[in-house]
Amino acid sequence: MTMISNQQKPLTGLLGGTFDPIHLGHTWIAQSLIESLGLRKVLFMPCHTPVHKSLPKASAEQREAMVQLALENHPKCALHRFELLQKKPIYTYTTMAELVKEGIKPALILGADAWEDFPTWENGDCILKSGHIIVVNRPGFDWPPSSHEESPLESSITQDLADLEQNDFGKILLKKIDFPENFYDNFSSSNIRQQITLGGQPQGKLDDKVFSYCQKHRIYEENSHDTP
Repeated sequence: MTMISNQQKPLTGLLGGTFDPIHLGHTWIAQSLIESLGLRKVLFMPCHTPVHKSLPKASAEQREAMVQLALENHPKCALHRFELLQKKPIYTYTTMAELVKEGIKPALILGADAWEDFPTWENGDCILKSGHIIVVNRPGFDWPPSSHEESPLESSITQDLADLEQNDFGKILLKKIDFPENFYDNFSSSNIRQQITLGGQPQGKLDDKVFSYCQKHRIYEENSHDTP
């Protein structure tokens, strides 16, 4: 049997987070990168328990269900349940290593805000031993972002997609996206939760099926603990 090296495999993007709730901004970024970089797929990886953030308002089961609903019309996006199944905090380097075991060539997608903190991540160097990183711009943060001078990361940074395609791991692609005006003001999970709690409808911010699910299960209503 002929073994296929990671160099010959198309890149698969990885978007992690709480997705509390998943909103149209998440899927917009995924679709933008699929179209501009030719990613085979973007995997959405909801965590079960955040490593650094406070506990999500929605349960793991509810967030999983919302991600599934949000991705129904995005054939190149898919839910991955690895972190959900662990039922504990999982560091990203563990997730990346798991994807490689599954035969995937992963590229972790980070905003410029998360990239600023990357040198403080637990075993961040191990992430680049399993795959690549794609850093996208974010309004309000420097672009190009900090190269973390005097860090081993500096030599890994590229603006050439071919560097990721031709290497199994270890590259950091800087990718500038032309965001719609007020993108991050419109797509804030905390603001969306607050709007739903106050009885509003976050028009144009959530997939209709996700909003209906939130209403049905009263997820973001005060003192609500309903489950699917």
